[in-house]
Amino acid sequence: MGLLQALRKYQVLATSSATSVPLPDVNPDDLGTNSLVEAVEAIEKARKALPNPGLYENILGEVKSVLMPGTFEGFRFDLQRGLGQRFAVNHALLLGSPMIPGGVYQFGATCVLGDGADPILLRGNVSHDGSVDARWHTKLSDNLKMRAQAQLKNEAHASQAMVDFDYVGDDFSANFKVANGLLLGASYLQSITRELAVGGEGYYYGKHRKTIASYVAKYNDPTGKWCGIGTYGSQGTYQLHYLRRVSDRVRLATELVYNHGSGEAQSTFGVEVDLRQTRFVSSMDQTFKLATSLECKVLPQLMLLLSAEGTPANDDLKFGYGFQFYM
Repeated sequence: MGLLQALRKYQVLATSSATSVPLPDVNPDDLGTNSLVEAVEAIEKARKALPNPGLYENILGEVKSVLMPGTFEGFRFDLQRGLGQRFAVNHALLLGSPMIPGGVYQFGATCVLGDGADPILLRGNVSHDGSVDARWHTKLSDNLKMRAQAQLKNEAHASQAMVDFDYVGDDFSANFKVANGLLLGASYLQSITRELAVGGEGYYYGKHRKTIASYVAKYNDPTGKWCGIGTYGSQGTYQLHYLRRVSDRVRLATELVYNHGSGEAQSTFGVEVDLRQTRFVSSMDQTFKLATSLECKVLPQLMLLLSAEGTPANDDLKFGYGFQFYM
């Protein structure tokens, strides 16, 4: 095999392992004994410069935090108390919501074991009706993490359990999950360039013998001021998201969802203002339905919560207020 043929062969191999990373300019007539090694090293160096895109399920996290203010109705009170550096308890109370007659009370505990950036996390919540929610997060290796959660309820066939395995590479992330009812899921997200990442996910519901898949592409502006995300689902649903970072404290976001089967479309616009002591989030959809939440730290250990949601033209408004207290 000649040197030129060998170079072409190894260029193909290197390109397949370095996803869409441009090859360095190499003139075959000027090749020396170390040109092939230098070319491969340049490709590997370019690949290592690609960032990790994060998990597929978190790709819309920043956009949703602007578009979904997290409103509630009635009175809400949260008390969190630390009992040392590794253990904390919390009490949550919600009253006055017509959707939940009698209100809701939850008691929870959180325990952190181990040191470092990825300790073992154990968390559990118990509701007044006997429902139990438990979570366990642990690191299995430098790249592999496990997340387990279970929900136990009094209703028949309402309890659920799920285990997630997250693998984080240098320029990609993968996830595999399994849940009761024979639910299997897998997702993969790969950085193509420093700005572009693409991926997909799929689920198989054994109980209904149904398969669902979706695909995503995300582009980050090189300056970090904006990003765009496009998603396509196997059910014929198209989604477009846009996030604009106006400043360190102000973000704007828009969402457009179109269902090809029904021909229906939905749009939402949101704004977030995050000051040192106050966080304001508000959104409005195509029906002029408003949703707004305000979090204000009135004391170092006390947070005031205000919430409003509804359509003013229809006099359909819901209000909520509450407090978060840290001890």
